Amino acid sequence: MDSLDRNRQLIRILEAIQAFGSISKAAEALFITQPTLSKIIRKTENQYQISLIDRTQHPFTLTPAGTYYLKKTKQLVQDYQIMRNQLARLADTTSETLTIGVNESLAQLVLPPVLTDYHQQFADVHIQLIEKPARQLEADLLAEKLDVYIGIAPAFNPELKQNRLYTDSAVLIIPPATARDLPNQPVSDISAFINDQDFIMETETSSFQRLVASYLAKYDCRPKVVVRTANITTAFQLAIGGLGATIVPKSLLLSQPRAVSYGKIQIKQVALPLDVTVSQNRNVPQSPASRHFIATLQQRFSPTH
Repeated sequence: MDSLDRNRQLIRILEAIQAFGSISKAAEALFITQPTLSKIIRKTENQYQISLIDRTQHPFTLTPAGTYYLKKTKQLVQDYQIMRNQLARLADTTSETLTIGVNESLAQLVLPPVLTDYHQQFADVHIQLIEKPARQLEADLLAEKLDVYIGIAPAFNPELKQNRLYTDSAVLIIPPATARDLPNQPVSDISAFINDQDFIMETETSSFQRLVASYLAKYDCRPKVVVRTANITTAFQLAIGGLGATIVPKSLLLSQPRAVSYGKIQIKQVALPLDVTVSQNRNVPQSPASRHFIATLQQRFSPTH
């Protein structure tokens, strides 16, 4: 990792600590371990003989030195990107179009930070987002209508080459009115909490729903499905509104307001692993734009990042 990448990484870490007030929650949001995150912070603090974080109060905040460091580092990274883009234009770099297929719900979780990083590096690439159900996106990728497809594995066709980005956990969301006596630790079997109870499912064209349906069958869960939706966020909102329980990726909860009240049971990852992948058509040569985009994704969600 070069100095620019380290600066970008530290920017994300400090911004996450500002947002969550906690090193553990910041690490969870950035998909890195807490020891790794702490080591990165300590290394910079030792380098400059300063404290970036005020650890004497909770929630944690940045020190004046940390706030100044974050501001100036963001300016330096931005200036470097501007210089890099200008040099690329002077070199007559031809612009490309990158067409990304992604499920609407997953787009909200994955794309905002990734596209920001990518656009800063490759400002001349025209980005087009196609948001459809998983089956349609996989078909579009095979039909060469997409450069890449981001979704939850498994894909339907072996002609699609997959690169795993990260593995998310699943959480059972319980409406506030019925959220009583819930276990504090992750469980494998949630049948006791949803059998014969109102339940919100995603549509069958969803990769996420394929995994949820398989999980429910494995543990003989028999909820009473009252509505189906193509959007995970909609399912979550309906659940906290009292319509019924639902299952969502754990990462979805990070983007929700803290004041929202609901019950939750985390499902053990070994029971319901959610592998988020980026897929390509094996039969189509990879363009520079898609190659750089996949590299940005992998760097963003690298365990050491």
